[in-house]
Amino acid sequence: MIEQSRDRWRDLLGLDDDDRGADEVMTAMAISTLRGAGVMATPTAGELGVDALLVATGEFLDSERDSGEGTGDLLWGPHLRSCEVVRVDGVDHYSIMDRDRGVPQWGKRLSAYLTRPR
Repeated sequence: MIEQSRDRWRDLLGLDDDDRGADEVMTAMAISTLRGAGVMATPTAGELGVDALLVATGEFLDSERDSGEGTGDLLWGPHLRSCEVVRVDGVDHYSIMDRDRGVPQWGKRLSAYLTRPR
């Protein structure tokens, strides 16, 4: 799993095995991931008093639904005034940000959301 994750980060960041500094970048990504896991271990409290656009993979939304705990908003609903969910199929947690695979499925929705009249 570590090598698979490393390969995905290399591809995402456009790094080659022979890039100088690639190991340092990969170490920084590993540390960031561990810190993020620590933060996510603490339950979320409070509310964000603005509208929100939530972009999520179909696989993740389906796993939430199948667990019986899902509400379609990845349990963020209680913390958001208004939450619009964008389902992105055919991608995973990494490729949802890929400019050729993931972003074309949700980028226009985000642009429209950010530029709409308030």
